[in-house]
Amino acid sequence: MPDREVVIGVSRDLAAGPQDPFFTHFSAGVWEPLDALTNGALCWGYWHAGRTADAVAQCRRTIELDSTFTPGHLWLGLAYADAGELDTAVAVLERAVAAGHRSSVI
Repeated sequence: MPDREVVIGVSRDLAAGPQDPFFTHFSAGVWEPLDALTNGALCWGYWHAGRTADAVAQCRRTIELDSTFTPGHLWLGLAYADAGELDTAVAVLERAVAAGHRSSVI
């Protein structure tokens, strides 16, 4: 038995169980629903999994929580690009830059 362990307590129906790739993010969202990093990680996870509509919705929620969270803007732009909405993707990224969001990738 380990000296220390992390126990994540969540609703049984929140995710498909520990094998669900989003289990930890859904679980963290229960405890920190207003945290941009937790929400942003879920946004990235949806985008990375090819769940573009979910990624767009989650990225928008993340930006609503914290409009200064630069990765949320980047991932929203990428999700729109993957959905074939290139004009929207460019507009999202241009607004992020105009608002002063700087990173090595935007």
